[in-house]
Amino acid sequence: MNRKIIGILLFTVCIALLGTGCRKGVPATPFGNTLPYSDKILTDAAQAERKNKVRQAILEAGRSQNWAMQVVNDGTIEATYFIRSHTAIVTIKYDATRYTITYKDSVNLNYKNGNIHPNYRKWVQRLQHQIEVNIINSTQ
Repeated sequence: MNRKIIGILLFTVCIALLGTGCRKGVPATPFGNTLPYSDKILTDAAQAERKNKVRQAILEAGRSQNWAMQVVNDGTIEATYFIRSHTAIVTIKYDATRYTITYKDSVNLNYKNGNIHPNYRKWVQRLQHQIEVNIINSTQ
């Protein structure tokens, strides 16, 4: 009887271990959006002001989601997310009317042939959602 219980436990552990290693990757596609006010014709000064608001919304969103944010140049931010032994790095390009979050690099996320660990998408989707919230709040 003890052998049956031990056998069942070992079998259960083996199945659990096999299941954790078989997680299918997801495409590392770009994220982003055209902003709600992009259809308005803006003066150069208004465009510069809106672009600055978008930059601030992105930086604040990243920091609130525990991303390390670094301004690379006017219109480009690099964001890095560290969790345990994993790292995700994205490039965020923006202007007064839109922004795009694109995969740049990663550590321990099994990036191969355009696919990556599913958690990457969750992290970037949370970042994107917070950017949207911040942009909406900054335009009200």
